Amino acid sequence: MSTKTSVFDNLFVLTNLPRLILVATFMMFSSIFYSQNALSEGPGQSSNLLTIEYTRQEGIGITAKKIDYFVKLKNSTSKVENLSLSAKSITCNEDSLPSSSVEFELLSLEGVAISKIDIAAGSDAEFILRTIKKDNIQGSSWSCVEVIATPQGSNADAASVIIKQLNTNASNFK
Repeated sequence: MSTKTSVFDNLFVLTNLPRLILVATFMMFSSIFYSQNALSEGPGQSSNLLTIEYTRQEGIGITAKKIDYFVKLKNSTSKVENLSLSAKSITCNEDSLPSSSVEFELLSLEGVAISKIDIAAGSDAEFILRTIKKDNIQGSSWSCVEVIATPQGSNADAASVIIKQLNTNASNFK
């Protein structure tokens, strides 16, 4: 009986080998795709009462000259949180300096510059981090911008998220 099962198992594998290879290839490329997306979207460093995450503007890759990132804050406290918003250029790794190749601004969803936001208890709020790559980029590099939401007059800790994007040579944008 065990011999028949072994022969049957071998026949199943041999007859379905092209399908198995196709499934394995699909899974490999899917994992590569999702790991690359993890560089450009995702949750940030949440505090005990605030959660921050972001998504990139649809249809725009991380190498585009101008990119809008939609930053979402969730207030898990039982009261309104008044938050100061800030962004700063930071190093992407130990061997680099903060990039000056990218300008950025914080905007409301209507496109107005903001530095503060109020979020009702148990609610979400969203705003935009707009990055614009300068034209004088020499070669390709990465830049990282940290967005920080700091509660004013509250026990909640600050929450932050780091957005990493690829800066390709400016000649690619012309």
